Amino acid sequence: MSIRYNQALMRPETLPDWNASALRAPHTAPDKAARVRRMFNAIAPTYELVNSLFSLGRDAYWRREAVRLADPRCGESVLDVACGTGDLARAFASTAGVGR
Repeated sequence: MSIRYNQALMRPETLPDWNASALRAPHTAPDKAARVRRMFNAIAPTYELVNSLFSLGRDAYWRREAVRLADPRCGESVLDVACGTGDLARAFASTAGVGR
């Protein structure tokens, strides 16, 4: 059995042991959607900060570079599919203006 610190609950929690069937087919588990949702909910509050720290600021560079390469014009529409935190969409909006 493993233990991890649950930051949201501010206390340690026990994690279930892995079993062979869970490792073989994690994507077919009936609780996959709930597990993925819990994972993203757990990392969401600090994701942008951690991304910036772990990438040593390169995340800001690649966003600026993506905007520069796309060369958006004022009034053009930009669609950020699966935008995550919205950082890239905000970078485009600050360069080309907020659209619809």
